[in-house]
Amino acid sequence: MKAFLGSMTGRVFITLLLGVLITGALTQWLADNERQRVLEHARDQNLIERAEQLIMATEIVPTAARPAYLEVANRPGLSLEVGAPRPLAKSTSDFAETLAERLGAGYHIVSADSRPRACDSPPRIPQLYGLLSARWRGACEFLNVRLRDGEELRLAVLPPRAAAVNDDTDYRAVIVLFFLSIAGLAYLVARMTTRPLKRLAVAAQELGNDINRPPLDVSGASEIRQASTAFNAMQARIRQYIFQRTQMLAAITHDLQTPLTRMRLRLEKVADA
Repeated sequence: MKAFLGSMTGRVFITLLLGVLITGALTQWLADNERQRVLEHARDQNLIERAEQLIMATEIVPTAARPAYLEVANRPGLSLEVGAPRPLAKSTSDFAETLAERLGAGYHIVSADSRPRACDSPPRIPQLYGLLSARWRGACEFLNVRLRDGEELRLAVLPPRAAAVNDDTDYRAVIVLFFLSIAGLAYLVARMTTRPLKRLAVAAQELGNDINRPPLDVSGASEIRQASTAFNAMQARIRQYIFQRTQMLAAITHDLQTPLTRMRLRLEKVADA
């Protein structure tokens, strides 16, 4: 493993694998956040429509029958009850302003200073295939509602139940498959990238043993072709250099052969005398 991580193939593989995984995780996280934002906005709009219908329907019901009606009419996410208004908040929320606009004149909708207990522990939305989670950020508050006949109501806007937003799908198989696919792709790219370098290394080793080895095949990407061409040119120049030195040594040997022969003959004559 240490040798693999120290090689060019290993380093390219790790770089590609980490880069793709980080990019994929960041993209998925951004997509999950956008999906959650869309879900929160869609649910808030749905709650506004339901609250409008519930308030207008309650106004039609006789005053004495409204508590009993609301016990039956309330649904998850909205709870309307007859009661004294709660202390007012310093500012009105977007949810309250939108609801007031939809109801029109005659209705008085303001935000209360307190919030339902469910707002303190909203459900968490799974992200990155369940590896992370984010808090639900949709509307959750108390509103004071005054009908056109002067009746005071209290509206509770609640977060969704955890079962409604949580996904029980087991993503472990998806994560493993995604990781293996990315790892396989990164390894293939790393091998494809480093194969020409290995070919050059082998050619350089063979060049030391056989200067007349066949030249490299000039193929592949433009950078690889350029490197192969340069290597072949270097081999040709070395071969030419060796040939020239061999010719020079042969000429020197030939030029020295006659004087050496004369000296040998003279030495033989001196020895005979």
